[in-house]
Amino acid sequence: ISPGNIVTIKGRELGPAQGVSFTVNNQGGIDPLLAGVRVLFDGIPGTPLFAQAEQINVVAPFELAGRTVTRIVVEYQGRPSSP
Repeated sequence: ISPGNIVTIKGRELGPAQGVSFTVNNQGGIDPLLAGVRVLFDGIPGTPLFAQAEQINVVAPFELAGRTVTRIVVEYQGRPSSP
């Protein structure tokens, strides 16, 4: 996974039944929590673009630069997945 790349995660019960796309916040950015979904790369939140029960699209954080391994955890409504 390269910093800044869009990563697609597929599975079950990853997010809400209906797909939700990101919106730009008042500060001109994208919040790291989308419809109760947050994706952590070594504890660093990515930028979610789309969240749905079977798929999440997220931008990998730039802080991953130089790492050869990363641990990804998906949180939905505060419940973390296995890495």
